[in-house]
Amino acid sequence: GQLERTPVRGLPAPLLARMSGPLISVIMVFRDVERFLDEAIRSVIGQDWPHWELVLVDDGSADGGTAIARRYAESHPQRIRYLDHRGHAGLGTSASRNAGVAAARGEYIAFLDGDDVYLPARLSRHAEVLARHPGVAMVQSCLEYWWSWAAMPDGEGDHFERPPMGDLRGLVDPPSLLLLLLETANATAAGICSFTIRRDLCLALGGCDESFPGLFEDQVLTAKFYLEHPVYVMPDVLARYRRHADSLVGRAGDAGLNAARGKYLEWLERHMAQHGAYDPRVARAVRRALVEFRHPNLWALRQAPGDALRWLRAVGYAMLPDVIARPVRTAWRRHKQRRTDRLLERARRQVNGPP
Repeated sequence: GQLERTPVRGLPAPLLARMSGPLISVIMVFRDVERFLDEAIRSVIGQDWPHWELVLVDDGSADGGTAIARRYAESHPQRIRYLDHRGHAGLGTSASRNAGVAAARGEYIAFLDGDDVYLPARLSRHAEVLARHPGVAMVQSCLEYWWSWAAMPDGEGDHFERPPMGDLRGLVDPPSLLLLLLETANATAAGICSFTIRRDLCLALGGCDESFPGLFEDQVLTAKFYLEHPVYVMPDVLARYRRHADSLVGRAGDAGLNAARGKYLEWLERHMAQHGAYDPRVARAVRRALVEFRHPNLWALRQAPGDALRWLRAVGYAMLPDVIARPVRTAWRRHKQRRTDRLLERARRQVNGPP
């Protein structure tokens, strides 16, 4: 069953006296992100919503991040707490998020990883929607995929996440967002720092699945909400998702991400069967997505023309002088973006159609 609690248990009396809105617990899981952690913490402290606490969950850091987090907890004891696992173990992102949620005092839960940042209105905008719509389980906004904090890779620039429902916004009934995610092969996936959830529902749904220690653990959590509860979609960009080679996604590479997606799809199929959250449209979309993993030879045959084209394009770029290759590469990216937009629009029409 759900845990009995008061939204702000244990907070000091002077702080409680100043509060006139629901407390938001920001759960920040971090591991070996010393060079980014200070900026992430300061982005929470700088929020224009005053009713927050920050729970710093150390997933076994071996760098100076532990000292940074402890220092903030010591200097802001009423607002910031530091947690780690027994023996300073690294148990994975899901276990760490669950530890943060269990320790949280807030009515709402927001997440921020130690290498990302919130923009100043991130918490206030989400709190406003949750207060106005008591039936909404989760608020989801958009991200800036952020390269230009450092030297950018060739041809890469900052870009905004598309609003998950295109021009549509506001209340989205289940399971539309999950169906859209499947139809677009995860192109509309929400980053962990872009949503805020109600803590009681998070506990009722079992929180994060600890069989996913890293990749796709956030999508497992959002899938539970998407299947059963209304979500409010905001097109506003309210956080920055830092792109760097040392991130969990960067280290995994394409092969690691693809393997994790296969595991996620298998989990989703089992979850729907076991929890009675069955929707025929979602089930069909999952089966189609699993073809890649259950029939790899057939999938490879279907992908062969595209793979050959990508190889030829890479060879062509290598042979052309840079002054020619760069504009050609830019033109190709624009063409690819237009094609992606068309695919997304088609998927949105399918999602908005009859069951």
